Amino acid sequence: MAATRREDLMASTVHPPLHTLGTAIARLQTHYGAPEPLPTTDPFELVLWENVAYLAPHARRQEAFRQLRHSVGTSPAAILAANKSALERVTAHGILKGDFAAKLRECARIARPDNSRAKPKHPRAVPAERG
Repeated sequence: MAATRREDLMASTVHPPLHTLGTAIARLQTHYGAPEPLPTTDPFELVLWENVAYLAPHARRQEAFRQLRHSVGTSPAAILAANKSALERVTAHGILKGDFAAKLRECARIARPDNSRAKPKHPRAVPAERG
């Protein structure tokens, strides 16, 4: 009997969704307006955008990203080739400039075409083949 009571309670708390995703998006756009377009459509540049000026207002992030594009470049190779001070001049638009300069470099290291995540940093012993 307790199981029936529990099921009744659970069933009474489950409601069908009031809105579809499309309806919710339309209501949000009516209330807040359409979102601003993304600064780029390149996936790697979007990662850079999020990391270029940590906790900075939108205008400072835009300026940092523009500076990164023009003074360093936004390809993984360009970021890896840049010196630390050049990256820190860009990331100084936000907080923790040294940490985020290093983070940009780590993003570039992960994204570069020759990076294989399958290769371990420290190769382990490979078991001998069974004959």
